[in-house]
Amino acid sequence: DAVRVGGSVGVVGAGHDNAFPFPMIDMFMKNITFRTGLCPVASTWAQLVPLVCAGTLAPESMVSHVLPLSQGPAAYALCDSRSDDVMKVVLDPSA
Repeated sequence: DAVRVGGSVGVVGAGHDNAFPFPMIDMFMKNITFRTGLCPVASTWAQLVPLVCAGTLAPESMVSHVLPLSQGPAAYALCDSRSDDVMKVVLDPSA
């Protein structure tokens, strides 16, 4: 219900959940386009960094948690559990 008939779903990133439930028949019946891919970091880095520095892009809106670097293992566990509404975790070496 989250995608209109004839709509598109895009997934960018590196998924690792092999048990991902995929409603294939719903996709066919609603004529939905499903696209995946890895984020092209290397090819976009030089264009994005100046935009972030200028304040045009605000990547901090994607950060859900900031933890000290010493809590790295806990940060990975948090991401793996997908709990506490985790989206992105920043590890702060100065904390």
